[in-house]
Amino acid sequence: MVLFDSKYLKIEFKNVPCRHLVANWTGSPGEDVYKHGYTTILQCCHENDIRKLLSDIRLEERLSETAEAFAEHQLANYTARHGRFFHAVVLSSEVFLKLRVVNFDRSLGRKNHVQQFFANQQDAIEWLQEADV
Repeated sequence: MVLFDSKYLKIEFKNVPCRHLVANWTGSPGEDVYKHGYTTILQCCHENDIRKLLSDIRLEERLSETAEAFAEHQLANYTARHGRFFHAVVLSSEVFLKLRVVNFDRSLGRKNHVQQFFANQQDAIEWLQEADV
């Protein structure tokens, strides 16, 4: 079921093979659009009691440091309030994007946030299936 669909972000609820959201990012959304999209993802997680997220960013282009910092802050606050959260990220082959995501992961401190990186959605979904909330 599609919960949100825009030019740069599509958010879908999936109940099979496990209960999770899929966020597909494309292009260069710009800072304001990215912030709105990221907030929408977390809002969808909260409203639907979702603790597993697959973010496919293979087609996403580079973001500003401010947008990255916003996402880090939002996710840290979300997991502090709502508990354990599993985040599977399907990466682009673009080196700079990989480095950005790895740095983002390190900054979270992993208190309630478990994140893993994948080359394709199938491997990411299998990991989410096994993740124990």
